[in-house]
Amino acid sequence: MINGELKMIHYGAVTFDTQSIQAQGFRFESGFLQAFRQFKDSCIRVLISVPVKMEIVKHLEETNQKYHSEILKCILEAKKYCILKNKNFDLYPYLENPRDVASFRFEEFCFNTGMQVVSCDNVLMSEVLDLYISSKPPFGNKNKKNEFPDAISLLSLEKWAVNNKTRILAISEDKDWISFSDNSIWIDVVKSPKEALIKLQENPLHLEAISDKFIKELFEDMGEFYNNILNYIKIKFLNSKFEAEADSYYQWEWEFDEVEVYDWDTIYSNDGCGSHVIEQSEAGFSSVVGILVDLTVKGSFSFFRYDSKSGEVCLVGSSYNSTTIQLDTNLILNFRNNGKIGDLFFDSCQIDTDTFKIDFGYVYSHDEE
Repeated sequence: MINGELKMIHYGAVTFDTQSIQAQGFRFESGFLQAFRQFKDSCIRVLISVPVKMEIVKHLEETNQKYHSEILKCILEAKKYCILKNKNFDLYPYLENPRDVASFRFEEFCFNTGMQVVSCDNVLMSEVLDLYISSKPPFGNKNKKNEFPDAISLLSLEKWAVNNKTRILAISEDKDWISFSDNSIWIDVVKSPKEALIKLQENPLHLEAISDKFIKELFEDMGEFYNNILNYIKIKFLNSKFEAEADSYYQWEWEFDEVEVYDWDTIYSNDGCGSHVIEQSEAGFSSVVGILVDLTVKGSFSFFRYDSKSGEVCLVGSSYNSTTIQLDTNLILNFRNNGKIGDLFFDSCQIDTDTFKIDFGYVYSHDEE
């Protein structure tokens, strides 16, 4: 952090300290921690240092063991005071192993968020000792020996950031983590997962990745999302203006009759459907994506030529033409937060133009045919 302000708006990675996870009650399956699932397979990496991972699993195991023991103790007391109808009831076989559950739940959290464990193998002991001897953060208090795990975590994360040329947003209320970030150009600290999620969602590349993924999943489902947009496109085109383009031996005028929309699809490339964020706020964001619309446009052509004898332009014939094309246009998609940060839903869509040019190719009058 520099001058008390975050050094940059957009971050490419996020990480946690042990206390920030513990403060959420280890609720990996709900709340703010669950919201970090949105970063799996995105441009934002979720990181965890080895010491923090080990501490989290240890604390989680201790918590599990506490409740495991309390449950068994309650059963024994219930038997002692004859509360159980079946005195031979044994709950132990129905309880999971505290250590196994701790490891499983954390590994599942890692999988669901795409979390990468940052190795500390490249952290030199001389670097840690230098911070320790000089009382630099995170060794900023009397109990300096307790900060060795933090020092290893922060140094390993900073090395990862340098190697990947990616700035990290760390979640921590620890004063030493905050002090370390004051002297680092690679790590910034916020105090809560909520604050981190707001900052991370300001990254337009992440929003575009969400938009691409959301569009692809909803389109592949071919359900309500697809049909809602198809219905919108049909209504939109019924109320749009069409201008004809055509080649002919004669001068011509065209009068629109009707349009029929059959289908639509996003324009895919190797990088996805190429959506671009055009507006964002805490309430959600809007992105624009190229689409192809299959439609038939019908209308009447009137053909004219100049009569040199009379000096007037005369009508020489007419024809009724239709053409079926794939029209390339842009669709704006609006996404909103469903009352929770990271819980997005599709809200509405719009096509921001009302006039479309349709090429009929070479057209003939009935007399020519």
